[in-house]
Amino acid sequence: MKQRSHLRFAREHNVPLTVFDSMDELVKIKREFPEAKLVLRLQVDDSKARHQFGPKFGTPMADVPALLETAKSQELNVIGVCFHVGVGVGVGVLEASAFVDAIERAKQAFTMGLNAGYKFTLLNLGGGFAGDDLGPVTFEAAARAINGVLDQLFPESSGVKIISEPGRYFVSACATLSVNVIGRKVDPELTVSAQSSAEGNADLPRYMYVVNDGRHGSFSTPHLCVVSTPVVLKTANADESKAVPCSVWVGDWIAFPSMGAYSFATGSTFNGFSLHGELRVKPTEKSLFKATNNFRVT
Repeated sequence: MKQRSHLRFAREHNVPLTVFDSMDELVKIKREFPEAKLVLRLQVDDSKARHQFGPKFGTPMADVPALLETAKSQELNVIGVCFHVGVGVGVGVLEASAFVDAIERAKQAFTMGLNAGYKFTLLNLGGGFAGDDLGPVTFEAAARAINGVLDQLFPESSGVKIISEPGRYFVSACATLSVNVIGRKVDPELTVSAQSSAEGNADLPRYMYVVNDGRHGSFSTPHLCVVSTPVVLKTANADESKAVPCSVWVGDWIAFPSMGAYSFATGSTFNGFSLHGELRVKPTEKSLFKATNNFRVT
């Protein structure tokens, strides 16, 4: 949804392409930018996404015919369809079936457009593509599923231009966040999944660790799924080594791979906290992290 001033700005700067998903948007566009090229945003099934956009963006399929009929009666130029399947199952990827279902809905909308007197020429697949191989569905797997249904429903002979918005795909894996453990305390009320479910571990101490980053910094968006990858820092003989109450110590560093998307860009200096600096490392120097003492990858 756009402010009227934004539509006027777009018109003044000759940026004609915009999106609509409601009658109110059509009224604004007709008044402020009647010659705009419009793309209808569909509401698709994002029930398996971590960040769901459906409740806020997109029109239900049942409302598409009425919207297109209104646009046609107002002599507005609707040129295509777009959608967004949401962001993230697990670590930022979606099941390929979400894209397949959305493309099938888009095909239905194209048919509804023909019935309203339009011949759509644009399909925008949105974003939500995986930027790493950490999750259950890789970018390659999603691409195979998407290309399969596109070949069937929108072949090259259809003349439909197909675009997408793979922002997460480009930036997710380009950054690894490094945080320092600055404190810890024992909290018997904590639930530690691996420890709490194991027999004989009920009486072991449960630690809360504090790091030098948080919700107002690089973790401003939820990161609910963590794939822990322990790193062996040193080897020892079990008969000669002393047992220790924990494996993470104050002063240790923890690495979070694939933190390039929706992390640093949305962080703030709220309450006097500072944002992290950047250390640019060549791909051939990625082993730098593993070679550093007291470093763990999460």
